[in-house]
Amino acid sequence: TIYVYVSGTHISNTRDAKAFALISEEGIAKGVRRITAVTAGCASQAMELASSIDCDISEASQLEGAILEKV
Repeated sequence: TIYVYVSGTHISNTRDAKAFALISEEGIAKGVRRITAVTAGCASQAMELASSIDCDISEASQLEGAILEKV
């Protein structure tokens, strides 16, 4: 069973969120997890940044030795 406690900004309809991006997740007590997320424009920005970082990692994984260190 998962129980959800929401703290922070609330919306009256999930449709108002437009987009949802999970920023972090952590355990704060036995069986209790805390998530931090953003919605709307901030979620879109977070997804774009994540995509950019993913591309950077993919490109870096193709490099070797001194070139990788330089990058």
